[in-house]
Amino acid sequence: MSSSNLFSSEKEKEYIIPFNLEVVQNFEPTKEFAPASICVTDLSTSSDGLEMILAADDNKIVYYNMESGRCVRNVPTDKYGVNLVQHVGNKHCIHSSTRIDNNIRYLSLTETKYIRYYMGHTADVNTVQTNPRLDLSQFISSANDKTIRFWDLRSQSTTGFLHFRDIPICSYDPEGILFAVAVGNHTIYLFDVRSFDCGSFKKFEILHDFPDAKWKRIDFSPCGKLIIISTNTSKCLVIDAFSGKLKWILESSQHPNPNIYTRCSFTPDSKYICVGNYDRSIHFYSTNSGEMELKMKTTHIEGPHLIAFGKNSCHMTSVSKRMLLWSAPDEYIDKVKIEKS
Repeated sequence: MSSSNLFSSEKEKEYIIPFNLEVVQNFEPTKEFAPASICVTDLSTSSDGLEMILAADDNKIVYYNMESGRCVRNVPTDKYGVNLVQHVGNKHCIHSSTRIDNNIRYLSLTETKYIRYYMGHTADVNTVQTNPRLDLSQFISSANDKTIRFWDLRSQSTTGFLHFRDIPICSYDPEGILFAVAVGNHTIYLFDVRSFDCGSFKKFEILHDFPDAKWKRIDFSPCGKLIIISTNTSKCLVIDAFSGKLKWILESSQHPNPNIYTRCSFTPDSKYICVGNYDRSIHFYSTNSGEMELKMKTTHIEGPHLIAFGKNSCHMTSVSKRMLLWSAPDEYIDKVKIEKS
């Protein structure tokens, strides 16, 4: 594989790299890891893009340094299990539990020691997400007990909760001012973080013809204008975040493992949605037209189900049983980088 220095920041204070499909077409795999015996269930990057953590279904949390592309530590979680993970800064994370109880746990990755437990959920947790604008100290969770709970890292007690008629999933908007809650497989509610106890300020009924498509994850685009719903089928739904209009239904291939779903991801500029396919490729769909504009081949041994982009837009991570780190080569970056004014 290319030894291109994908992760070198060159302090990244002097240049910006314009993101477009040409950049993606020049991506090359620079590192390959086998972080799990079966499958990676979640991943999260630090706010500066220099660290990544993975949750693996062999009950490990794997911590990577993205500058060097090196695995720093494997943290076993055999006692409590792990499914979802969220980076919370300063080499710490929170993660959901799959054994003993449904508590969320606050973990030091360097000391491999738990700092705090967040108790309240009585069924499997399906979302854990930090507020992107509050120094990562506030986070939200949803669970199969039909509740959403609000937390502060500094306290084990919930700071508030909402109860729904069906299982919810949730996500903050990019500004951390609003959050969306998807309930069942037809309804989305929008709440103001500052007054969520007053109820939602907007409700969308999403009309579609896929009653068997279970909604698994909800995400806002980086620009905040779109919402995407990943499902347990081959379909994902792209929705206008202001009107609730269903804009596009994107197709991927359904993973043969029923416990794994393909997560749809936005590129950092919000212009494309990338979806892994079981033919081992990654599809890039335009958010303007809904049309596929690029089919990118990979060296995965099976289709990638998780895709993530670096904060500087110049690297990408794709995950199946193995994890590939991608970057445009140095010579291409030198050609297209633009000096900041």
